[in-house]
Amino acid sequence: MIAHKAVLLLGSNVESRVGILERALVRVDSLGHRERVSEVCLSADVAGLGNDYANVTAVYSTEMTLGDFCCALAAIETEAGRIPSSKYTGIMPLDIDVVIWDGAVVSPDDFSRPYFRREIIG
Repeated sequence: MIAHKAVLLLGSNVESRVGILERALVRVDSLGHRERVSEVCLSADVAGLGNDYANVTAVYSTEMTLGDFCCALAAIETEAGRIPSSKYTGIMPLDIDVVIWDGAVVSPDDFSRPYFRREIIG
């Protein structure tokens, strides 16, 4: 199989946010090989609805397709307590976005976030 490279942005804005991110990374480890992960970075909720976010960026290699990888990430979000209304209520237990896939930016909004660019781009 062909290995793909994914750069992820994970975030949480609930009280136990750092622990949630740590557990999420362990779950994502089952989907591929973790190459590196950033330190935790705090940022304001860009929508202005909720608490500050704890964010980490992570680089993985995986043999999964982008579609299968995204479905698996969505299941991890759900396991962490994310529900369909999370984005609108400002309570986000876990958000995982694929920002770069095989060198192509697939989430321009997340790519432009200063904390993402600082950790991945340098």
